[in-house]
Amino acid sequence: RRYIPFSHPTGLPFSIIFFITKNRTGCHTGQSDAVNLCPGLPFIAREHPSTIFSDNYVHLLPCLLHIAHQLELEMKREIKSMEPKYLKESLDLVEQVFTAYADAEEGRIVRSLVEEIRSKKYYLPELELLMVDGEDRVIGYVMFSGFYLEGKYEGELLLLSPAAVAVPFQRQHISRELIEFGFARAVKMGYKAVLVEGNPANYRARGFATANEHGIVPGASVHLPAIECLMVKELVPGALDGIKGRVEYDFYEALR
Repeated sequence: RRYIPFSHPTGLPFSIIFFITKNRTGCHTGQSDAVNLCPGLPFIAREHPSTIFSDNYVHLLPCLLHIAHQLELEMKREIKSMEPKYLKESLDLVEQVFTAYADAEEGRIVRSLVEEIRSKKYYLPELELLMVDGEDRVIGYVMFSGFYLEGKYEGELLLLSPAAVAVPFQRQHISRELIEFGFARAVKMGYKAVLVEGNPANYRARGFATANEHGIVPGASVHLPAIECLMVKELVPGALDGIKGRVEYDFYEALR
């Protein structure tokens, strides 16, 4: 472990802690994108670990300062409920992420869905959650909204949709933190269960199970690639014993 004093481009002094090990991958900084930010760092760390920060490698300083700045922003990340100043920025993020994941049409549909939910009685501003970085930019987003099955369970059941993380920040557990934060807040608000449609691989670790196994089945307006893609999670133990029915999206114009 080496502690290297630097000055931030703004002139603020701080230290960067790098963890350097000699192995097959070379340099570890605790950040998965460090190698991408500075491609020469792994080779130097592997071949010359004792001299990596000598004058011979002063050309790496801009790269290391950039990494340090990104670490500083990461340390200042914060989860917030929706505020007026984030309304448009969050919509732009959602559209960009789903466009990159699927296509432009999907991006527009999901954007329209968020706008529609915001305008309806099922909107819960306390459960429209954001993660912002140290520069107050929206980098993550999840929305929990009220839901029902065949006219029942209002005030008990939530729908988790959509969830989006800015592409450069994916695989940093941002969606996990937002979703877990939402679960805790939903319990305090009296909700008992959450529905989600998506890739099971992304949600099993969050405690979701196939909804069909709990008597919650897709209706005619729900088109799934596989039955396992409709999932449900108990927020309160035993809650699903009393929540059964058919899921329909027909009250969402954006999904027709």
